Amino acid sequence: LFPLSTTSPAFQAGYIDISPDPYHLPGRKCQQIVNECADGTADCSPYAECIDLQQGYMCKCKTGYTDVSSRYSLQPGRRCSQGANQCTDPSLHSCDQNADCVQLPDGYTCKCFGGYVDVSSNANLAPGRVCTLSTVCPVQATDLVFLIDGSGSIGSYIFQTEVLRFLAEFTELFDIAPDKTRVSVVQYSDQISYLTGLTRTGAAIEHVATEAFSERRGARPLSQRVARVCIVITDGRSQ
Repeated sequence: LFPLSTTSPAFQAGYIDISPDPYHLPGRKCQQIVNECADGTADCSPYAECIDLQQGYMCKCKTGYTDVSSRYSLQPGRRCSQGANQCTDPSLHSCDQNADCVQLPDGYTCKCFGGYVDVSSNANLAPGRVCTLSTVCPVQATDLVFLIDGSGSIGSYIFQTEVLRFLAEFTELFDIAPDKTRVSVVQYSDQISYLTGLTRTGAAIEHVATEAFSERRGARPLSQRVARVCIVITDGRSQ
């Protein structure tokens, strides 16, 4: 039998022993010492101090800041709030002038006044940044026709992101029903797709007047005194 060696292995500089049993079986697994605070890999908040440890690092919010990391299921020091009341100074927040600024433990939020509609999402903004006066169209029987320019100059991207979005939001202002507002779209089928070609706005308007507003196309007789509205969406002059 040979006695077990009691000589500890020599570790290279810059490494630490992370063996499962470093007391009895040292040196089986070594890890290089890395200063995450120095090499920029630490994910501490900009308002936190990065403290380097032998294994890893820790973050600690600076004086005057509150650690709110736990509210976001984050480790300490990843989210620090200054705690200043940003709502008291309009220059410190971006709420719309027709919105309330609500102070939170970690920043603030905005909420549009009553009677206003929050359309911030249309501009990819946070809630309460763009508030518009709530509008309700008169309760009047209407035959509404959208005449959409599908010429090549518009482009399919603008058509999908702007034109169709406008149609959807505009029709929400009306009470759509057979005996109230009827809606139709000229040039396109139920699955609205983008077309290409020249702009023929004049001919299209004439088509709306003679065809889209005809009873055989679903329009109501003039004797019923139903309003007939045509909205033209185009990006340029007719060809």
